[in-house]
Amino acid sequence: MIHEFFTLTVSRSLYRVSDERDQNGWPTVVKIADSGTSNFGLGNRLGRGRFVAVTPGGIALYAANTDSQGHPQSPYEVSTRHWGGTTSAVVGLFLDEHEAREAFLAKFLKSCDPRWHAQTRAVLAAIEHHPVFIQVPFHELLPPAA
Repeated sequence: MIHEFFTLTVSRSLYRVSDERDQNGWPTVVKIADSGTSNFGLGNRLGRGRFVAVTPGGIALYAANTDSQGHPQSPYEVSTRHWGGTTSAVVGLFLDEHEAREAFLAKFLKSCDPRWHAQTRAVLAAIEHHPVFIQVPFHELLPPAA
């Protein structure tokens, strides 16, 4: 099971996403690079949530109830007032920080960018049954692998 991955967003921000808990018991979603145009500064963290929603629309921390097997509700089943911040839409997900930083430098980023479908699929496969990283299907934006 992986414990961290990296997310590049359409606002040209790069986040380290980790199941490592901070002093409040929340998973860590911290901005590690940006283009300098965001009000959410470098080094800032998303806050307030026990789970990390991994969606095409962005990464979010959120609080959710769990079922009898300990599985949390989907982020889409939870009121946004229980969300502790969200990023802009996902360009790509990466297991490797160096690869994520190279993608960060690319031109013309777009949501679910085809240039990084393979890397995004690898992260989604690695977090499929993760107890903290809860993914919402990317299938409508991420075509099947060839």
